This record gives sequence, C-alpha cells and structure tokens, in this order.
Amino acid sequence: MKTLITVVIIALTLNACQTLHSTTYIEPSKAFVLGEGKHGPLNAKVQNIGTDNIQVTLTNSKGEKVDLGMLNVNDTKTYTVPSDCSVSFQNLSNSNTSTIKIIARGDTDVSMGYK
Repeated sequence: MKTLITVVIIALTLNACQTLHSTTYIEPSKAFVLGEGKHGPLNAKVQNIGTDNIQVTLTNSKGEKVDLGMLNVNDTKTYTVPSDCSVSFQNLSNSNTSTIKIIARGDTDVSMGYK
C-alpha cells in the first residue's frame, strides 16, 4: 500500500511540474499571449533574443491589466502567472519581428496565441 501511494504521489508531482520549451516569433505590433482561460499556476522564464524591447503585461482573471515592464533585448526574466491569468508579450516595433525563448514550468497545458 505504501508503495502504491508513493508511486501516485510521484506521478502527480511529475505531471504537475511539466516543462514547456518554445522559441516564439512575434510579428511587428502584435502580441503573444500565454495562459488565457482556465489553468493552474506556472512560471515562465523568458529571454528576449530579438532586436527590440518587449512590453510585458499580466491580465488577471477579472480582466484587469498589470504592467510588468519591459523585457529588454538580451534580458532574461521569470514571470509568475497565477491560475486563470495570462501574460502578454507585446512587440513594440512597427517593422521588426521579435523573438523570445520561453521555458515554462507548472501547468503547461495552457493556451498560447497571438493578438
């Protein structure tokens, strides 16, 4: 019985701690949104490997927006995304495609899309 409980706990822990790796390209004046809809919490380590700064905004479950500041070129920051919230990465350039690398941990079964 103890072995079964241990196996179940390990399986649940591994499932909850999934990791997502992505290199994401954001067209000029567009935003990439991570985590819209229902999901658990996650942490996203994001590196700006493009040529322009990225504006980062958190939207909570009530639709309220919180400015998280700029992700400057060559910077890496970790963003905590609470349950049912989203974080958007806005390409402020009118002409250049931005590129970010994302490593997300936690509930990685989240929506991802462009606006």
